[in-house]
Amino acid sequence: MNGKLKLLSKRQDILFKPADKGNKLVIMSSVQYLNMCNEHLKDGNVYEQVELTVYREAIDKYTNLLKKGRRLDYFSENDIKKKFGVVGCEMALFYCLPKIHKSLINPPGHPIVLGKKYFLYKIGQFLHFHLLPKVKLLPAYIQDVFDFLNKIKTGQWGQRMYWITTDVKISH
Repeated sequence: MNGKLKLLSKRQDILFKPADKGNKLVIMSSVQYLNMCNEHLKDGNVYEQVELTVYREAIDKYTNLLKKGRRLDYFSENDIKKKFGVVGCEMALFYCLPKIHKSLINPPGHPIVLGKKYFLYKIGQFLHFHLLPKVKLLPAYIQDVFDFLNKIKTGQWGQRMYWITTDVKISH
């Protein structure tokens, strides 16, 4: 079986992708994968195609904002380099994971925007680190399923709190 997978992996018309859920491997045609990704990218309410100059201009504006913050003594040169800097930045990477739990024949994709080297990633980490402790103090904060179940069991819901659910279309 392993030899057959290696042969398949050399073909240009077939892709191997991890499934969105269930720790499974999905083998699909590259055309089907591109169509799955394009279903998301064509949604103009979420994605917008921009010229590379727009990306570079955004980095320049961000860098100028950091320099201004440094001049005003909001943070040190070391803070800029380690916490907020743009050295070694790359554009975010977009890809999809097939949702085979929804359909085996033509699965929709779960879009992922991977941006560990994106120029705003470091400032996002900084904000997450400083804001999360405060967000956890909010009465409506639920950490995970176990926290949710514990709050139901112990009756930690006030008289004026309501249960609301939603299906998240895209998260990034």
